[in-house]
Amino acid sequence: MKLLPFALALAALPTLADDVFHAREPAHVSVERTSLTLEEDADLTVTSRVLRALHGVRREAGREQFSSSVGLALGEVYVVLDRRGAEHRVRVSVLSEGFVRVELLNARHTLGLRPPAHFKRAAVTVNGQPSEASLGELVLSLDGSYRVGQARGRWIISDDAVRLEGPLAHWGAGRTFDAGQTLTFSFRRGPVEWVLRFERLPEDTVATR
Repeated sequence: MKLLPFALALAALPTLADDVFHAREPAHVSVERTSLTLEEDADLTVTSRVLRALHGVRREAGREQFSSSVGLALGEVYVVLDRRGAEHRVRVSVLSEGFVRVELLNARHTLGLRPPAHFKRAAVTVNGQPSEASLGELVLSLDGSYRVGQARGRWIISDDAVRLEGPLAHWGAGRTFDAGQTLTFSFRRGPVEWVLRFERLPEDTVATR
């Protein structure tokens, strides 16, 4: 097992919450494990000027495309992909010369959902690889029911996540991004890791059924 250098171990001690870290730049972060880490194990590298992500990063505002790096703008929230394609929200600030503050926001993001909400399939990954697997549209209705294709059940908000009860309960926790405009489920089914990403339709006028 690899041990973190003493200075990095100190920097990894949480401040204010267990997902806020102060570190000397460049700070190497595992967004999947919610921790600082060694460079070779990181999926995000943070400096006072730029964020570099192994699997993709973009600003949350503006619905930009994912890229390998993006310039740091103070106060902005960024969406970072992990190896499975799951999305994580990150905010970075500069503490002083040579030090940055990295805040992983997933644990306390706001859902931003206002049902009825009508989502279309945006992307599917299977074991980290893009898949053409088809999915029906996901509709979250005001009466607490949902439908995805022929599957129907109840949906709830629990632990800051959307959860589908009934036939799709195995999808687990659905995380929202872009103020409720995207919804992502990450789960394991047997030996297969799935990530399902949905985008809300701009003309979202689906009637509750």
